[in-house]
Amino acid sequence: MSTGARASLRRGTRHDVARQAAFFAVLTDIPEDRLSAQSLARWAAVVQCMAITGVPEGTSIRDGSALAQAGLAESRFARLLASHGDGFFDQLLLVARYVHSKDVSLGWKELGELALTDEHLEERAEEIRLSLARSYYRTLAGSPAA
Repeated sequence: MSTGARASLRRGTRHDVARQAAFFAVLTDIPEDRLSAQSLARWAAVVQCMAITGVPEGTSIRDGSALAQAGLAESRFARLLASHGDGFFDQLLLVARYVHSKDVSLGWKELGELALTDEHLEERAEEIRLSLARSYYRTLAGSPAA
């Protein structure tokens, strides 16, 4: 993706992002069964956050561990996990900007899936929240199982 396209995806709201040609170019790699008119704003939020932080090649660190390594405060982490709907997307954007400022790699596997499932597949969303919390707190505690 060009620098200009990536910069345009970082700006505005997720609804602005969902109207950009660069966003639709990214979606060409997403299987059609994962896309719907209702999911476009969710995908736009994920793409916007990924444009902010970048996506490292071959990262194997869990998203919760990466947030802990970046020094994300427990209160901010708790707000992220407790939020739903528009509030969740606001928190996700704040976290993406924070992680970018700390120059920490974030793979977006768990956070991306949470963005796509929040308020849609609530049972799966809760499983992801638990996974994020486990890896975050294990990393804070210095556990090797992070």
